[in-house]
Formats: sequence, structure tokens, C-alpha cells
Amino acid sequence: MTAVRTAELIVVVAAVLIAVGIGSQAVRWRYLFRTGASLGCSVRRPDGSFATGLARYDPDALRWFRSLGLNTHPSRELPRTAFEVQRRRPPDTAETRSLGAGVDIVELVETPYPARDGSTAPATITLALPRESVLGFLAWLESSPPGAPGPVAGA
Repeated sequence: MTAVRTAELIVVVAAVLIAVGIGSQAVRWRYLFRTGASLGCSVRRPDGSFATGLARYDPDALRWFRSLGLNTHPSRELPRTAFEVQRRRPPDTAETRSLGAGVDIVELVETPYPARDGSTAPATITLALPRESVLGFLAWLESSPPGAPGPVAGA
């Protein structure tokens, strides 16, 4: 086999692998988000950077999936009744550089306090959401799940 044929074979194999990778991600996203509302959402990692992903609103929790990967199980689950908004703010300069423009930062704190795992400090989660999606997320978080009693019993 000549060097030209070898190079052509490598290019064809690389193109096929790229096409399979893109196709598998498209199938995964379609599978994950065929029901319910979803949005682009980044989650702060322990090292302070943000992991990019997609979040799906389910009746009981917000389920977050990494953007790339083959796993069909959520990487994080935020139970609807276990967190409340600590604050909402625009991104600082470093966050804007990594996340881009048009996002807001929403900081959530675990409730009830003390934390369910017995630790002395409640868990905090920081989300970066598209600015146009923040109000929908806040409304979803504060509303009752379908079929649950309203906020005032017997009213």
C-alpha cells in the first residue's frame, strides 16, 4: 500500500468516526429530551469552572446531563423541593469569558437546613442559565409539582 493510499484510508476512517460520534450525540439528545422542556445549562464544578450541559424539567427534579457523552442517565439531579434560590446575579468578568454573554448565575442552597446528609453546611449549587430561561426556571422551582397539594392546604 502506498503512502497516499494509507493517508486516504486514515482520512476516511477519521471521517466515519466523526460522523458516528455526531450521530450518536444527536440520537442521545433526541432520546433524552423527547418529553418535557429542556434548556442549555452549565453547572459549577468543585474547581470553580463550569461544566456545559443540558437540563430537563421533570415534575420532581431538574435533571442535568453533560453535553457530550454516551450516558443516558443524568449527571446531576436537583430535587425540586430540596433547593431554594439564594441569589441571582449577572456573571462576573471571568465567568463571562468562560460562559459567554447572555447568561445569569443562579445560586441555590439546599433546604431544609441543616443539610439532609447531616453536614453542618447546606449544599450549594451554582447554575449558569440563558437569561431568557431564568424566569421559567424560577417559576418551575417555586411551583408545586403536578398533582401535589397547593401551597395552602384546604384553601
